[in-house]
Amino acid sequence: MKFREIILLILIIAAGTCVYHYQTGNWRDWQINWDWDEGFFFPGREFNFEETRIIEGPLPGRIEIVNGHGWVELRGEERQDVKVIFKKRIWRKNESQAGEVSSQLRMTEQKTADALILSTNREEFRKRNFETGFIVSVPAGMKVKVVNSYGTVGVELVAELVVENRHGRIFASDIAGAWDMRTSYEDIEARRLNAAGQAYGRHGDIIIAKAGGDVRIEGTYGRISMEEIEGNATVIGQHAEVDLAKISGTAEIESSYEDITVFDAGKTRIQARHAAVRAEKIRGDLSISTSYEPVEVSAVEGDLSVEGHNVAVNALDIGGDSVYLSTSYEPAAIAGFSAKLEAIVRHADLTLKPKSLNGGINVNAEYCDIDFYWPPDESAPIEAKSRGGSIVWEIKAELESRKSNGTEIVRAFSRVENRPAVFLSTTYGDIRIMPGSGSF
Repeated sequence: MKFREIILLILIIAAGTCVYHYQTGNWRDWQINWDWDEGFFFPGREFNFEETRIIEGPLPGRIEIVNGHGWVELRGEERQDVKVIFKKRIWRKNESQAGEVSSQLRMTEQKTADALILSTNREEFRKRNFETGFIVSVPAGMKVKVVNSYGTVGVELVAELVVENRHGRIFASDIAGAWDMRTSYEDIEARRLNAAGQAYGRHGDIIIAKAGGDVRIEGTYGRISMEEIEGNATVIGQHAEVDLAKISGTAEIESSYEDITVFDAGKTRIQARHAAVRAEKIRGDLSISTSYEPVEVSAVEGDLSVEGHNVAVNALDIGGDSVYLSTSYEPAAIAGFSAKLEAIVRHADLTLKPKSLNGGINVNAEYCDIDFYWPPDESAPIEAKSRGGSIVWEIKAELESRKSNGTEIVRAFSRVENRPAVFLSTTYGDIRIMPGSGSF
């Protein structure tokens, strides 16, 4: 490798490092920590120190912990005071230098009428090759707010919770009241939340299990999972895999480019792009819009609406009064329905297997073959029309008329009264009407 190429490679690596630290928010500390004496690539050995403090009552109803570049562990207990273990992880050449830093690095304490505020004097240091951690025990009835960065926050058994953790994992459990959790580049995991709340995350997974109220999640580039939610579930995602199960209330989902799965939810609306959708056991209406990926639906108690572009659709067991389908370029099949059906299909095949003809059926298709399975012992007025294709009639009842002059049209059961009609129309495709089996 030539000298110029080596220099160019070093510049590219340096530029990439600068861009990374700028985008991750670590630019300022990275600049300050650059110390030629200690070495850029070797910041020193690790030394650990800790101190313990008991903060007696009376205590305000809320505790706030503000920590930079570290971690926080907090637990509610049956106690009247606050116990704090303040940990310091310091990188220096030797223990003497680390001890000097430790003696100057302190936990700060401020008590107001509303809150007990714990923090550090980190901002007083020019060089910050250290991390600080709080291990805190509080009365179980306290409200908690944690502001942290670049480390894990874990909280359990408290009244209410707010966490802002930049570039750090969040774990929470057994939160009695409202909760709000936000992070980036790491995961959020929360369980046994007894009230409504919300979570925001980027480039990490968000997992919520057992919540006692409405849950709202906004996330990107990770997995979003909710299970056993005793309220409504709302997901706003981008490049996010979504998995919802056992939602007592409604489900509202917006996402893209990753799979979306909903099992056992109330009324559900899914707005997606380039995302496969699977929905099962929906206790209400189901509305789906997506593109370029398949849709699978089963056991829907309410109405069904599917709008897609280049979307394969497979729907089974629809119990509502209305089914609407609009898709193109991929096959679609709907079975086990008695609802009014309207279908618009382009450049794809369509298969229909209704349980009954009580709702009426209207299909308008182009460049589409239609397979229609006639329910046993059913009769309803039917007209089938194909321009540039043929119509095959395979059921026992005789046709009343068949016309063909570039466009083939067949009619039957026109004398049946008080029954919604069946209308099938396509261009440059065949229509085949066959006896149905009654099973799906």
